[in-house]
Amino acid sequence: MAAHHRDELIADAARLVEQHIQQRGGLKGMGLKTGLALLKAARPDILERASQRMLPDMVRALEPLYQEFRNSGVGDFAVFLDRRADTAVELLLGVADAKVAAAQNAAAKSAYQKFRGGAGEEVRGLLPRIGKLVAAYL
Repeated sequence: MAAHHRDELIADAARLVEQHIQQRGGLKGMGLKTGLALLKAARPDILERASQRMLPDMVRALEPLYQEFRNSGVGDFAVFLDRRADTAVELLLGVADAKVAAAQNAAAKSAYQKFRGGAGEEVRGLLPRIGKLVAAYL
């Protein structure tokens, strides 16, 4: 992937996460918004930095599903991911878990641990948009 496409993908991924959090309602949404605000207060570019660090491994993790999608006859990667949601969520959270375990930022680790219990649901809700985002750059 060309450097300018990589930068665009990183920015788009950060926007996707921020938009998802801002659209969440209820107590969970309030908690996510508060957590993001705290992280951004400490490091305003936290989502971009996280995207830059995690996207290469996340794309690699999804590569087998993308190859399966290409051979499946399904016309939309987002639809395909939705059909394989359990596998896709497990792959993406595996990458996130490994990255956070290796991180030095205590605030980010703490925020992730609080978020992790409901992370599967959040990632599941993002899968269609993740699928469209990945397909746009591959």
